[in-house]
Amino acid sequence: MKNRKRGLFFVISGGILWGASGTSAEYLFSGLHVSPNWLVGIRLFSAGLLLLVWYGVTSGKSVFDIWKKKSSWITLILFAFLGVLPSQWTYFLAINYGNAPTATVL
Repeated sequence: MKNRKRGLFFVISGGILWGASGTSAEYLFSGLHVSPNWLVGIRLFSAGLLLLVWYGVTSGKSVFDIWKKKSSWITLILFAFLGVLPSQWTYFLAINYGNAPTATVL
């Protein structure tokens, strides 16, 4: 039961934070005239840095181990540039040209 409550907490928190990010992005684009390109770059860089720090602290392993095997870093680069970047970029472009609810539906 403990894991169920924890999972429910993470699901609800994730939904709230995702909704807040769309609304925040809409404000940044319209109110502060921030570029979607800049926002995506900063978000992905910050998230990557936080994940590396988290991994280093919790696992005790070097965060550079992924660069030792060629297949690992090729997969990482492909996922970053063909998976995460396009989905984030198009989502924030949709918010910029429309609004957050429409971008979420699209």
